[in-house]
Amino acid sequence: MLRLGLTDSVAEELAQDTLFAVWRKADQFDPSRAKAAGWIFSIARNLRVDLLRREHSRREIFQPEAASDPLTPEQEMKILQGEERVRQAVDALPGEQADVLRLSFFEELSHPEIALRLALPLGTVKSRIRRATVNLRAALDDLA
Repeated sequence: MLRLGLTDSVAEELAQDTLFAVWRKADQFDPSRAKAAGWIFSIARNLRVDLLRREHSRREIFQPEAASDPLTPEQEMKILQGEERVRQAVDALPGEQADVLRLSFFEELSHPEIALRLALPLGTVKSRIRRATVNLRAALDDLA
């Protein structure tokens, strides 16, 4: 949660809420659907999303960004071109790879959640994400 920009106090509170939810929902855990760590992380992620939805002002939750020099027009153009290249590369992926990639990275669904939503085996979801990542890396190798 700290890596995602939450302050120490909010991250600690979410960790406590997560442990409380794990304790309350322990009977709902199904080891055949997910590993314990994945289940716990999905609870934490869902609590974070709920918190962000409730808050009207992110300034209270997120640490302020470090002051930086404004971007030059050339830097802005390079960023925009890079974003467009990523969009094109994702669009060029086979449909099933693009779908799982979007669900994973843009909608922030866990692999088991994606498997459930798409009615696919968990292993299939993981292999599609892996193949999509490899294909994206190859397509965008020159951006790094």
